[in-house]
Amino acid sequence: MAGKVQNIKVYNPLKLRSGLTGNYHAICHYSYNLPLPAMLKKQTIQHKMSFFKMNEIIKKNVVIICAVVIYVLLKFINLEIFPDYLKLSSIDPTNYFALIIGSTASIFGVLIAVILLTFQFVKTNAFRRKDGNILTKAIVTNLVGIAVSIIILTLLSYLTIHDFKQSNNLSIAYFHGMIFIGFIISIYPAAKEILGTANTLKNTIEEIQNLTIERFVEVSTLKNDKFISKKNNLPLIRVRQELLNYVSESDYEAYTLMLVELNNKAIEIIGSGQNRELTGVVFRGATLVWNAGNFEALRVGNYQFYETIWECIEELYEYAAKEKIYLLHFEELDFFLRDYVKFLARNKLGDSLSSGAKVFSTILKQNLKFNCPPQEEINDLYFMFDDGKKMPHHIDSSIQWDKINEFIYLLNNIQTTSIEIVDKELFDTCRFELEYIVKEIGWNEFPNIKVYQEAYIVQRIIAHQTYNGFIANDENLYKESMWSFHIDTSFISNLIKEEKFYVGRILEDISDFIIKSQRKERLDNYISLNYWGALGRQISKVYLENETAQIAMKYILDTFDKLKEEIENNQLPYQAKNYNEIKKQCESLKQWLKKDNEGKEIPIIERTEKIIDSFQEVTGETDFRIVKWNK
Repeated sequence: MAGKVQNIKVYNPLKLRSGLTGNYHAICHYSYNLPLPAMLKKQTIQHKMSFFKMNEIIKKNVVIICAVVIYVLLKFINLEIFPDYLKLSSIDPTNYFALIIGSTASIFGVLIAVILLTFQFVKTNAFRRKDGNILTKAIVTNLVGIAVSIIILTLLSYLTIHDFKQSNNLSIAYFHGMIFIGFIISIYPAAKEILGTANTLKNTIEEIQNLTIERFVEVSTLKNDKFISKKNNLPLIRVRQELLNYVSESDYEAYTLMLVELNNKAIEIIGSGQNRELTGVVFRGATLVWNAGNFEALRVGNYQFYETIWECIEELYEYAAKEKIYLLHFEELDFFLRDYVKFLARNKLGDSLSSGAKVFSTILKQNLKFNCPPQEEINDLYFMFDDGKKMPHHIDSSIQWDKINEFIYLLNNIQTTSIEIVDKELFDTCRFELEYIVKEIGWNEFPNIKVYQEAYIVQRIIAHQTYNGFIANDENLYKESMWSFHIDTSFISNLIKEEKFYVGRILEDISDFIIKSQRKERLDNYISLNYWGALGRQISKVYLENETAQIAMKYILDTFDKLKEEIENNQLPYQAKNYNEIKKQCESLKQWLKKDNEGKEIPIIERTEKIIDSFQEVTGETDFRIVKWNK
């Protein structure tokens, strides 16, 4: 060990507490105890750092240094380097040097004004970035160096040279003229560079275009870094900061161009999306940028930004669908989506959530068309719908199927949020999008999906629709059931006519919705009851030859009979309108069955007539034609 320890006073260990009795503390610098090789290594590193600093200083001032060196050589070495083609020896040196000094100073003043104005325009960017601002541009520093060199050296010549008779003085005169011409020539590229610095959007777009996977990797490790904003020397963090500026200024064109370019770069890097790790790194970086914009947009009330984010999400997932990318590789986007929906819901941004519902609907349909695994490879469907039949387990296909169906979950989640934040328009948007998905399945818009896949999606949508519809009524989002649930009756009647095995579960869900709505006295007295009766009327023509239609017709009557029974037991006479409407619907079913099966024996007619005859005579208020018109 080299070195020594000085000024050490020993204390009783029992007294080393908050009331020390000693008068002096031990003084012992850590370097005293360093081994000699470590001290020598430290000194070597310090020398290298000093060398690098000196090297940087020389690089930044190379123009001035070169000019001074050349001037000194010409001044003290009597050489005739430049032939006097311009006859400078015959002119007055004072006027010559004064002309160069005056011209340079004037141009330099204008140049400084341009630099200051540009700096003022982009000063936020200049102070924020540690590199790349206008004051660090090489062409700007070189131009300033040339101007300063010309002024100082020419002034020195002005004071010391009185004629051009000597060859070295003549050479200096030509040297001043040459660097002055160089200064004039360099003004245009410098001005172009200076003005280009003011175009921060162009610079940011170029920075995005130059991003590589390594740049995304740099920020992937900063995901949970509390002080991530301090890492502003990283390209992607600089992009993030620029986005914040444009969002703060509500510059729609600027941040849209940035996000579009970022999307293009993400698609370019992930390619076919087969590399899960690479895809995750890219989307982790992209969502890092998006998230920063989300909070800033909320702060300044720039809600249009959220629409742009939805457009970016839609483009990426449509790309995944058309390129048949395994959606598990998009898990970073999945994580973002869940948090994004919660963020919008927490801040009651219903319009942005409506856009999200439309995007989820589009993404679901695109992936069902182009990126859906075959039914035979999803063993869970056979377990659910084919009496637990065991099929080969294809883990990738099962996960892909679950990932596609997560968009239905997200849609349902937004609809649930609409009830919580009391947003009827948002609820209606979700209801429409979900109903339209069901319609498109009925129209065979997704030829790649088969009956078990169809059953899974349709059952899931209708189950959630009836549940959310009931909750919406119960929470007073709507007063009546007619507004909170709707699935086209023609779709359901076609399922019955085609004898789809899963139609029974759908009818159960709708029946439950109607009965529970009546129990809460939220069942409207016409639309919902007529909806249920319409199902029976639409299948009456195939009743005799279609076994599923016979079972469905019986179930429709069973539901009407249950409604009748519960109203008679608990809700008469104040639910007389619904009670009488149920009777009318039963009578209508009887008429349609007889009309569509004229001259034939219809077994269910006897049951229908029995239900009709059991109705009580109840007089209730009416909402239509309260006062009759008499001629």
